[in-house]
Amino acid sequence: MDRMPLLALFLQSMPEEFIVIALGLLLVGYRPPLARLVPVAVLSATASYFIRALPFPFGVHTLIFVAVTVVLVWLILRITWRRAVLAVLLGVTLLALVEGIAIPVITGLTGLSMAQVMSSTWLRILVPWPHMASLGILAWCCWRYRWSLVQAGREEDEGLPF
Repeated sequence: MDRMPLLALFLQSMPEEFIVIALGLLLVGYRPPLARLVPVAVLSATASYFIRALPFPFGVHTLIFVAVTVVLVWLILRITWRRAVLAVLLGVTLLALVEGIAIPVITGLTGLSMAQVMSSTWLRILVPWPHMASLGILAWCCWRYRWSLVQAGREEDEGLPF
């Protein structure tokens, strides 16, 4: 059960959701209209805020969050559910990988413990920014150079692996 400060919701979670969802969509060959991506990111981060407060065992929060985000992407962006599932899974997986590398490096370099980071609103906001920036740069490169893992196809998702 995690109680995220509201300031962290607005300054860390919402930007992170925007970057992660945009990156996932770009990697599945969908170039999202950025204005339509904002409500997805805001609603997804807000849902995450409430999901984290639920008294479920470790990991269940993540499964609920992924399912909610897939539904939001599918409904708001009007893409097929398969593309939405793959985009969200790719984005969340990349976030976990980059975060899993960056957070230990940052805490090691600064001498901060995770307990200190989690107990300070400002540290909780600032510590994730380096890995968010790297994911943002990757998303920008995908946008700029049209990089994707899945060929952009028709709505029938002919390029998807499942």
